[in-house]
Amino acid sequence: ARELLVAMHLFNGRSRFDEVRYDEQIVVLDDEEPLVAAIRNTGAELKIFERIDAPADGLLPSADAPGWIGKSALAILTATSIINGTAGDLLEAAAGCAQVVMLGPSTPLSEEIFSETPVTRLSGVTVADAEGVRRAVSEGGGTRMFMPYVNKVNLFLPRL
Repeated sequence: ARELLVAMHLFNGRSRFDEVRYDEQIVVLDDEEPLVAAIRNTGAELKIFERIDAPADGLLPSADAPGWIGKSALAILTATSIINGTAGDLLEAAAGCAQVVMLGPSTPLSEEIFSETPVTRLSGVTVADAEGVRRAVSEGGGTRMFMPYVNKVNLFLPRL
């Protein structure tokens, strides 16, 4: 296995590094910058999947993701997959991955919810300033607009 250094600030806002072991390949669902940039800088083989119909600009169709996830040691899934109903198939495909990260502000930070899945890390947010989040969302702001009002959180889960 090779080693990959992934900037911890991508997961929790700090500038430290965390060693994540992987074999050959990393799969990311959704083109999450700056996460993708940090992984690309390591030289790791990276497959990025988006909701597109055909490969374009280095991205692959999300419909092809389950076939690639099973060949990867690290799968990074966004919590959007829970919302759009694709998480079940993706998590099933990730059963053989050494590490599976569920990432994003809508990630349910509950060990119980993921107890029967291959997820090894939940990387989400907790609200620090509810009024700030409410204001940002009511003004049509997305994640970048409410990030000053939340704290990034990581929960490391026991492996099945």
